[in-house]
Amino acid sequence: MTYGIIGIIAYLIGSINFSVLISKKMAGFDVREKGSGNGGTTNVLRSVGKKAAVLTLIADILKGVIAILLAWLVRKIC
Repeated sequence: MTYGIIGIIAYLIGSINFSVLISKKMAGFDVREKGSGNGGTTNVLRSVGKKAAVLTLIADILKGVIAILLAWLVRKIC
């Protein structure tokens, strides 16, 4: 049961699209509407700029780190 809840939480964390959030905040448009149409860091770099791309990359890396740390923490507790 615990692992199922962790899986759901990790899925929800991973579903946050920081490229869209950052591009809307910094440039005022959805990055998927420009360039390649992809919501990834490379398209943010091309469409918005280096600062937004670095923020997107860091946020995407932290999504994975948080999910792993959450699973590790729950395993230690249980």
